[in-house]
Amino acid sequence: MKIAILGYGRQGQSASEYWQQLDPENQITICDSNKSIEVPDQYGSQLGEKYLNNLDEFDLIVRS
Repeated sequence: MKIAILGYGRQGQSASEYWQQLDPENQITICDSNKSIEVPDQYGSQLGEKYLNNLDEFDLIVRS
């Protein structure tokens, strides 16, 4: 499943870990307006001004 995590603060980090543990096949993308955050290698990322682009491509969107 393609999952977008909106925001990568405490809740976003917890949500991404949860969905990854639930099914390691999940494709998780971190979407955040802060382009200077560090995203773990196992996740994709959409950072900066256009972090909300292409949300229609995801099966699930988690707002944190």
